[in-house]
Amino acid sequence: MVKLILDSQTLQNYVPSVIYLAHWKEKQRFVFEEDVHPKWVLFAVEKGEFEFSIGHKNGVAQVGDLVFCPPNTPFKRKLIEPLSFFAFIFEWELKKEYLSDPSLLKPLEEDESIISGKWTLRDFKRLSSNFEYLALYSNHTHSQNMSRINYILRDMWNVFCWELEEKHVKQIGQKDKLMIDAKNAIQEKGLMSLFSMNDLSIQLGLSSVQLTRRFKAAFRMTPKEYLISLRVEEAKKLLANTDWTMDEIARHSGYENRYYFSRAFRTKEGKSPSEFKKIHQM
Repeated sequence: MVKLILDSQTLQNYVPSVIYLAHWKEKQRFVFEEDVHPKWVLFAVEKGEFEFSIGHKNGVAQVGDLVFCPPNTPFKRKLIEPLSFFAFIFEWELKKEYLSDPSLLKPLEEDESIISGKWTLRDFKRLSSNFEYLALYSNHTHSQNMSRINYILRDMWNVFCWELEEKHVKQIGQKDKLMIDAKNAIQEKGLMSLFSMNDLSIQLGLSSVQLTRRFKAAFRMTPKEYLISLRVEEAKKLLANTDWTMDEIARHSGYENRYYFSRAFRTKEGKSPSEFKKIHQM
């Protein structure tokens, strides 16, 4: 049984695999107002409302909500108004890239109920599009359509993880205004070769260790990683859209010379600046 923790980076190591899908339209009542299933269950609400209780979590689900119920957990529900929804029975799989190297995974907590309950997707336009395709394929669940249904559910899962990540960054960033100042300073001055992370720490009244720890807590990367990402993205634009020399691109991307620039670029992109230029320059 796969165990999950509420960390979007960890959650994205997994993908849901559909066992069964049913599409209910304008359902007037639940045949069973309480049910227990040995697999994971997901209700994706297309229209209407219902009350639910899953373990110690309860609430009202409506359009755009996803309600997850872990295996062997009582799922109580009661209609408030006629309900149209997709009911999935599924299990979790590790992404293929982690099957051969499980050491890449973060430690997993015991309590898989953390993900249970209601989650609301903000990207309703994308969700509505997914619902349209699910409605098309749900009545014909042969192997080809099940593959498509899996693809759609995994897209919904990816959106859920992305929105969870954005929410985390926003919440912590709002609590730590100083780190927003740090990020803005890196954006404004990071492309200058004389930019110093040590100077930034002094400017903010923090030690280098404090800056690194608080920045990573807020943005899921260290300030150095953010700086490198910023510089490499600038270099990619220049490589693709100018005929500048590598020395010129290095300087305009915040590096003192092409050696340090090339090393940082290859580490981040997996190819040299010259290789990138050949592929992307028009």
